[in-house]
Amino acid sequence: MKDATTRSDDSMQGLRDDIEAIRKDIGSLIKKGLKGHDGLRKSIGDAGHRLSDLADEARDRAEHVHRRVTDTASERPLTTIAIAVAAGLIGGKLIAWMTSDKR
Repeated sequence: MKDATTRSDDSMQGLRDDIEAIRKDIGSLIKKGLKGHDGLRKSIGDAGHRLSDLADEARDRAEHVHRRVTDTASERPLTTIAIAVAAGLIGGKLIAWMTSDKR
């Protein structure tokens, strides 16, 4: 279960890094290219803040879903294993069917 948590943490950090890069890009645009356009600068700034808010909300929801999945897997390990096995079998059959010449 630590591997899934580590991957989720890595994904969340990647999301944070991407958001920070977007913030820097927007700031750079405002400073360099839009010095004389206050209205446009404000609009872009507002859009950046809105994007940041949406990203924070997405991160919070993802963390909530991750906690729920982790809790459910911990509470019902056999059910979790059964679901994983079933998904693997179905996925394997689909891949076999898609790669076969008899389609």
